[in-house]
This record gives sequence, structure tokens and C-alpha cells, in this order.
Amino acid sequence: MTLRVPEVVRQAWGDEVIVEFVPWLEQTIEEKAAVQVEQAIADRAVPRDEYRQLLSRLEILEHDVADLKVDVRDLRSEMNGRFIDLERHFEMRFDQVNARFDQMNRHFETRLDEMNQRFGARFDEMNQRFEARFDEMNQRFEARFDEMNQRFGARFDEMNQRFEARFDQMNRHFETRFDEMNQRFEARFDEMNRHFETRLDQMNERMLVQTRWLIGTIALFGTIITVLMAIAQFTP
Repeated sequence: MTLRVPEVVRQAWGDEVIVEFVPWLEQTIEEKAAVQVEQAIADRAVPRDEYRQLLSRLEILEHDVADLKVDVRDLRSEMNGRFIDLERHFEMRFDQVNARFDQMNRHFETRLDEMNQRFGARFDEMNQRFEARFDEMNQRFEARFDEMNQRFGARFDEMNQRFEARFDQMNRHFETRFDEMNQRFEARFDEMNRHFETRLDQMNERMLVQTRWLIGTIALFGTIITVLMAIAQFTP
């Protein structure tokens, strides 16, 4: 790069001086700059032995890095293979767990169906037994009432005939006695009706209590089965 000389210096010194001075100045500057550059390089440069040692160390480091890359690649491939095997193992285990849950669901459904059938048959049997008992009690009450009606009717007819034949004068007295007896019989019948109604109410109450106990037992079994199913679902 040629130095640019100011116009004032050119006019003062002349062109001949400028032509001789500028190359000399450039050469001087270049020599000083070269000396300074060499000095800086000498101050900051690494000796050849140290440079060779550094190169050897770099080569060793490069070889170690290459070996490390190979090891990392091998480790990555091995880890990928192990992850694939682990994933297959987990899928197989999940399939087994799903199959186990399906089997348990089928087992519980079968047991519930059996329990429903058993409870249904038991309820039907109890209903038939209660209906048979009620029919039997009704027949017994009707037969007993018919027998009592026949007995009282025959006795009343006999007494009426005897009283009418033998005691015509005592009709009013016997009518009064018959009224009293009718009241007593009505009271007795009312008492018997109340007694039978009380017994029927007690039987109905016992049936309701047994039904409630049975419903509570069924609800308890349902709760136990639900808890067992929840435990089975969350148990590994």
C-alpha cells in the first residue's frame, strides 16, 4: 500500500524528495513491523518440542474420542435392544394381566349369575311356602268358622224349639238372655277376630323382618363382591 503524502509536504519538499522519501519510509516501516511481528510470534509461539508433544497428545485424545464414540454407539445400540426387549416384556405382562382380569370378570359374572339363580329359587320357594301356609291357615279358619256356625246354629235351633214348646210365657226372659248371649258371643267373636288379626299382623311383621334381613344380606354380599373386585383390579 503506497503512502499518501500530504499536498503541503509535497509542495514544501518537491516531487524528487517525495519520490525518494516515500519508498524509504515504507521500507523502514515494513522492516520495523516485520521485526515487531517476529518478536510477537517469538514471545507467543510454542516451542517445537512442546508442539510435538501437544500433537501427540491430541492424536491420543482423538483416538480416545474415536474409541469413545464407538463405545457410545455400541452402548446406544445395546440400550435400544434392551429397551425393545423390555417393551416386549411389559407388553407380554400387560397381556397376561388383561387375560387374568378377563378371567376374573368371567368368574365373578358366573358366580353372580349362580347367586342370582340361587336367591331367585330361594325367594320362589319361600313365596310358595308362605302362600301354602296362608292357604292352609285360611282353610283351617274357614273350616273352624263353619263348624262353629253349624254347632251354634244347631244349638240355637234346639234351644229355640225347646223354649218355644215348654216356656211360651218366658219368651221375653229368654229373649233377654239370648240378647246377652248374642252380645257375649259377638264380644267373643270380636276378641277372636282381634286375636287372629294380631296373629296375622305378627306374622306379616315377621315376614317383613325376614325379608329385610334377606335384602340386607344380599346388599352385604353385593358390597363384599364390589370391594373384592376393586381390590382385584388395583392389585398387581
